[in-house]
Amino acid sequence: MTIVGLALLGLQAMLLVLPFFQSHPVGGAVLWVIGYGTVALLMRQVWLESAKMRECWRSLGRSQRWSGVLAVVLLTLVGGFVMRETAPEPFRRFSRENGLWEPLCLLMYWGGALLLYRHVRGLALSERKPWLLLVGVYALLGLEEIDYFGIFGGLIGRIDGIYTGSLHDLILLASEQVLSRSGIAVVAAVMMIVAGALWHVGYLDFAFVGRSLARPEAVWLVLGFVILAVAASEEAQLFWVLEPPSPEEVIELAGAVCLGVYALELTAKRLPTPA
Repeated sequence: MTIVGLALLGLQAMLLVLPFFQSHPVGGAVLWVIGYGTVALLMRQVWLESAKMRECWRSLGRSQRWSGVLAVVLLTLVGGFVMRETAPEPFRRFSRENGLWEPLCLLMYWGGALLLYRHVRGLALSERKPWLLLVGVYALLGLEEIDYFGIFGGLIGRIDGIYTGSLHDLILLASEQVLSRSGIAVVAAVMMIVAGALWHVGYLDFAFVGRSLARPEAVWLVLGFVILAVAASEEAQLFWVLEPPSPEEVIELAGAVCLGVYALELTAKRLPTPA
């Protein structure tokens, strides 16, 4: 099944190279089905093969694992920017929601969530709660790949002409001063209330967070979020402005790979064999 999934992703990449395919209504729908259907297929494999994935990852030495992942991250970034400069139109097609980068990001996030949940569901509830919060973070990152405000005719769509499809677009609204300081304060207050509630019920455990960040594999967590922050700053044009097409999606893919690897590292080194 994994080979079938990879072959389908290869087919999608080939179809995206065709200039007319994505713009055609039927072709666009086919790309949606292939891309996200393949993600569903591969996530099913993650669930079924989680123990095998754990053992395969553990069988590799740390230097071998980490150097290989670093090579993949660098290849994603360098290859993406080279494609953007040399083939901007195909790059633009690869960057759309029914392109290639977004389904792969979704696979990293939700695949990581499934992998972690598969390993922690047998733990006692008190021990499981902080891990479930981490699973929730991965699930939320995946939801941010979905234009859920723009679904069904544009629930929100645009605010003062600025595209708003999901929660992370608040960054762009703030950078364009559409979201006022009082609006930012309200968002921050809501986040603090949510964090306080999670702490009160035992899901947000600061000691657990501290221990996790002190371990070697946390480098992938930190690097992943740093790369995601770079991608978000480019999208919002906070510190740097590039001509279209935007490299935001392929930069995010590099960060998503780091977070997917972090989930693998945790399951291989910090969690028991799944029940």
